Amino acid sequence: MSYYVIGIGGTGAKCVESFIHLCAAGLMPDNRSFFSLFVDPDGANGSLKRAGQLLQNYHDCKQLRVGATDLFKNDLRIAKPDIWSPLQDKPERLDQFFNYNTLARPAAQLFDVLYSPKEKQTSLEFGFRGHPSIGAAVMAAAVKLGGEEPWASLRDQIGLDVGAGEGAKVMLFGSIFGGTGASGVPTIGRLVKNEFSSKLADRFQLGSVLMLPYFSFDPVKKERMRVDADTFLLSTQTALNYYHHQDELKVCNAVYLLGNETLKPMRTSSIGGQEQENEPHLLEMYAALASIHFFANDNVQGYPHISRELKDKTGWADLPYDPGFLQLKAKVNQLARFAFAYLSSYYPMLESINNEGRDYRAPWYVNLFKRRKVDLKIGMQKELKQLKTYCEGFLLWLANIEQSQTGDNVAAGGHLVNFTAFAETIDDENGRPIVQLKNPAEFSREAFGNLLLPVTKEYPGALSELWERMSDIRVKDPKAEGVGIFARALYDACGKVKTDELG
Repeated sequence: MSYYVIGIGGTGAKCVESFIHLCAAGLMPDNRSFFSLFVDPDGANGSLKRAGQLLQNYHDCKQLRVGATDLFKNDLRIAKPDIWSPLQDKPERLDQFFNYNTLARPAAQLFDVLYSPKEKQTSLEFGFRGHPSIGAAVMAAAVKLGGEEPWASLRDQIGLDVGAGEGAKVMLFGSIFGGTGASGVPTIGRLVKNEFSSKLADRFQLGSVLMLPYFSFDPVKKERMRVDADTFLLSTQTALNYYHHQDELKVCNAVYLLGNETLKPMRTSSIGGQEQENEPHLLEMYAALASIHFFANDNVQGYPHISRELKDKTGWADLPYDPGFLQLKAKVNQLARFAFAYLSSYYPMLESINNEGRDYRAPWYVNLFKRRKVDLKIGMQKELKQLKTYCEGFLLWLANIEQSQTGDNVAAGGHLVNFTAFAETIDDENGRPIVQLKNPAEFSREAFGNLLLPVTKEYPGALSELWERMSDIRVKDPKAEGVGIFARALYDACGKVKTDELG
């Protein structure tokens, strides 16, 4: 089975971002490859850019030869181009896109009935401005599976998977309270499903994650046409009614709806572009888990519901994962420890050895680098640097997942992550809270054994015990090579750190 994830709009890109982190933690049902594509008319969107950088970073880290392990276990194929815009090389105004001035009179009159002058004339450079009626028309006209890239390659690859009997599953992510996701999910879903519905349909499945309102932001002033958080609920109701009456989602084998009654205020307000870089949110982690559920199950039937036990608190037991939340927590914990230890202890030591020598300070370096003739200088320029970038991104994502629920007052009742061990909340230039990583030298080393909540027992010496374990560890996997041997050793050792769950 091959997997395909398509993030539509800024929210869709953020859902893919969470999906990538869960893949890095080894939470996919198997080690099959997945294909990733973003769809957005606003290619400069900040959230989209961050997700795209993460994809490339994951792809680079996957090149580490770590052997048979859950760390970065799934191969990734990135679409070319990785971001597709329905306005690519086309006019950015709706009237110009459809050549309004050359339409026959009846067609022009119908166009006038369907779209206001403002809708026809506003630039769509930064997306569809919360108007799915615009997005649906543009998407339907622009998506051509047999034409331009990346759709041609997507169609051909799915066709190969289906034809070879391997099978393919496609997951679409998008919001239904804006413009791009609300229009793109049903439109693209219908086009993809129609392409394969008559070709061994039992080997092809389509799923979608539809995000209901879960965040808000201040209105963008002086904009003629914009997304307004005050209309999110009305837009959602309208979209759901339309989907129901038109049976728009019948093309999907499974549909997941996710929302939250409390809307988290986003730090920035923008119509689009680089400034629209919204911080990660817990609900996007739910979206990623929904996609994993779809990929892991052949027949998703009925109308299952999930909810948290307490209205104002989300615990690990509230997160849906078929093998059980303890396994979910254990895998996230292992990756969190790996990232924490790498940034706070192991990368600084490797950097010091590279610059100053004296490798006797780290017995694990002698075993995993020197005796195996691994070139540290080259590793510091490429693989180890790429791994550092991923670890920083993962910890920052984790911190934002927690901060989206509780702010920075973990002591007063945190939910999932003890993020103050490695991150902090500060005020930006506009006085709004923003999460940033601490300097690794300032990480709370005694909290290494308690990075996830709840903390039931302190393990202040866990990081020192890890160093001792690393000094004796041996990697016997013949497929682990070079810098990958060290990464594999550290990841395995982090899975053996003593906790209440692991003993």
